[in-house]
Amino acid sequence: EKLAKTRNEDVMKIKNIKVIRGLFLFAGSLVVLPLMVDARTLKLSCGGQKTITAAVERLKPGDILLVEGACVENAVIPAKVIDVVVNGQGVATINGPDPTKASVTVGGRNITIQNFGSITGGREGVLVDQGTATITNNVIHGTGNTGIRVSNAGFAAIALNTLENNVGNGIAIDNHSSGYIGFLSLSDTTASPNTIQNNNNGIIILQSSSGRIQGNTI
Repeated sequence: EKLAKTRNEDVMKIKNIKVIRGLFLFAGSLVVLPLMVDARTLKLSCGGQKTITAAVERLKPGDILLVEGACVENAVIPAKVIDVVVNGQGVATINGPDPTKASVTVGGRNITIQNFGSITGGREGVLVDQGTATITNNVIHGTGNTGIRVSNAGFAAIALNTLENNVGNGIAIDNHSSGYIGFLSLSDTTASPNTIQNNNNGIIILQSSSGRIQGNTI
């Protein structure tokens, strides 16, 4: 009788453990599932009030913004925006009309700027100011100063871009910032080179900043 009672108790314990484990798994799925469902791919056709600045305000982590057309603005991606992709699809352009501001300013974290056929105008083409960004496969040219600038403890991985005909620098990293130039992560075994040409300086790193530079054409 004692053996049967012990065995029954063990069976009940196993059943309870399975029930509790199932509840944890179900609760976990409730947490993870909305994050998976909420990630969206949105489209923006620039013009009038339709701007990158306005569109990114509505993005959630994981969202992808597909941009088309000519965006005439000094776009701003603020600090509250995190983990989004802004994709020019190889044809969209950004022209910053205000020469005292960057054509694109990134203050958010884990922001990807990619596949723009042209980013021009502005003081910088892309300014990463305190944020973190991946900047890849863009043509950044004809700016008032620097093609890509990383500043104020920012970080950027910069790969596969063409940076040319900028009045100042192709790339500048300053004020306690850091960057990868020519690859996207430390685990990369092959370079993803940028072409940096016809600028006053190719790459400049200063003010207690650091950069790893690999495989570029300068």
